[in-house]
Amino acid sequence: MTIHTPFVKKTIVQAIILAIVLTAPLLFAESGTGIEHLPAKLQKPGSERIHASDLAKLKEAHRGGFSKGKWMSRAPEGQISDDDIYRNSIVLQRGDTHTVLPLHAVIYLPKCHQKNVVTEPKGAFVPWPQFYVNNRSWLFTHQISLKQARGTAGIGENVLKQFEKINRIVVALHQNNPISALPHAATRTAAQ
Repeated sequence: MTIHTPFVKKTIVQAIILAIVLTAPLLFAESGTGIEHLPAKLQKPGSERIHASDLAKLKEAHRGGFSKGKWMSRAPEGQISDDDIYRNSIVLQRGDTHTVLPLHAVIYLPKCHQKNVVTEPKGAFVPWPQFYVNNRSWLFTHQISLKQARGTAGIGENVLKQFEKINRIVVALHQNNPISALPHAATRTAAQ
């Protein structure tokens, strides 16, 4: 049994009208694609190509642009200079590959893996993401906040205890990139 009072009928009609008014832009809207939406003065794709003689001129202008640098994928031989990235980084080595991390990026280093942190790298340099994938058995990462990286907020004691249990080198990350993690301010003042 339905009750069709004038109030109910008026409310139903208002709801239908409101639904039509709200959905009308969607019903009659254009998709924004198609030939009619392209700019009037659109150039053909072939008109933006560079001519072979112009390309040759550009190549000649840039020839030798990197001749001052020395590119290599292995550690430098001999003495490392003060401004070298190897001197200002933590170097992790495993076998014939190594990678570099920012100073203080290793937040836990168990004694059994201290041999993997070296001062004189040997072998080929491998970027951190690839090095981590190849060495997950002895590396672990931990995401930290910027406050923790600055040392204004500490890493919880329970987290540090978990690091001891996993027995791996723990690298601090922020947004999946290695980052230096200064000790918490309370720890620094207690140590002094």
